[in-house]
Amino acid sequence: MLIGIYFKTIKKDQVILETRNKLKIKIRTHSTDIMQLGTVWFTNDYNMPGFEIRDNDIIVDVGAHIGLFALFASQFCKNGKIYCFEPIKENYEMLSDNTNLNEIKNIIPLNLAVSKENEHVRIYLDLDESAHSIFPQGNTFVDVKSTTVKRFFDEYKIENCDLVKIDCEGAEYEIIDSIPEEYFSRINKIIIEYHLIDKKLELYQNLLKKLENMSFKTKTRKISEDMGMIYAMR
Repeated sequence: MLIGIYFKTIKKDQVILETRNKLKIKIRTHSTDIMQLGTVWFTNDYNMPGFEIRDNDIIVDVGAHIGLFALFASQFCKNGKIYCFEPIKENYEMLSDNTNLNEIKNIIPLNLAVSKENEHVRIYLDLDESAHSIFPQGNTFVDVKSTTVKRFFDEYKIENCDLVKIDCEGAEYEIIDSIPEEYFSRINKIIIEYHLIDKKLELYQNLLKKLENMSFKTKTRKISEDMGMIYAMR
C-alpha cells in the first residue's frame, strides 16, 4: 500500500523496477500494476507447494496482463516455453516490452483472448487495466481475436502442458467448460483466479466438479467474498 501511494506522486507514466536477480519490470505508475505485482511476487499466489515451476516446463498463461507471472515463471523455467495470451492492446504491448527488456526468448506473447470460440470475443473495459471482462460493465468495449485451448494445442502441437494459469475476470468458466476431455489429459496442473458472477456459487461449484471429473485434485483459497484461487493437480 505504501508503495502504491508513493507511485501516485511520481509524474512519469511508467517506471522500470529491478529485482534482486536483475529482472527488469516496466509498470504503469497510475494503475493497479503494482497491486498485481504484489499478488504474483509477494503473496505467492502462483508458487504454492506442488506447483513449483521447473526448468523444462510448458506453461500457458491465460490473461497474461503485462507479463508479471510470466517474468516470475521465467526465473525457473529456463528451457521450457511460456505462452502468454493477452487480448488488450495496451497490456499486450507492456507484456512485449517486459519480455524484450529482459531478452527472454522463451516467453511467447500472443495478442489473443482465450474463450469458447475461435474467432472474436467482446471484452468490456474497466478503469482497472487488470479487470477487463467479457461480462458487460459500462458501454466501453473492444472486439478482439480469440482462440480456444483445443485450437491452440493443435496449432502449437502441445502434447503435454505442465501448467495452465488462468486469470481472466470471469471467462474462466467457459474456457474450462470448452476444453474437450482428451485435451484435459494433456494438462498436469491448473491455477485459476476465480470470480463469482453476481455472487452466485453455481458456476464456481460446476467448475470444481468439472475439474474433479477430469481427474484433478483441487484445493481452494478464498481471497474475498467474490474471488479466490483454485489449485488443480493430477
